[in-house]
Amino acid sequence: MAFASSLAERKKSIRTLACFLQGMEGKQMAVELRDFTLIKGKLLSCDCYMNLEMVDATVYPRKRRCAGGDPDPTHCERFFVGCKFIRFVHFDNYVDILSVLQRATKKATGVGPRKFETLSKSYRATLAKTTS
Repeated sequence: MAFASSLAERKKSIRTLACFLQGMEGKQMAVELRDFTLIKGKLLSCDCYMNLEMVDATVYPRKRRCAGGDPDPTHCERFFVGCKFIRFVHFDNYVDILSVLQRATKKATGVGPRKFETLSKSYRATLAKTTS
């Protein structure tokens, strides 16, 4: 189940890089945890605190732990990653960052990126000065 978000959470996510991860929902990614465990799968959802929910995830334990234990990766249908355990998030070689951020902003606010920019009073004041 995807995270339900309130208006306050949507505003908070726009001000952080969680917005970028929300724009990448449905894409394949790899998450490296603080204990060097690697998780590869499809991002199902991300909340404003960067808690991730992944589907079809494969968990690759860190190498030192594998030497004495079970070296095989574990497949999980659903996997939850708490934000405080994330070290890195890896995507494909090329990601168009600007379009991802615009898509996430539009999804969170329900307003297109150009309209969102023009809601600012300072933007309107600057625009009025340049036209007059």
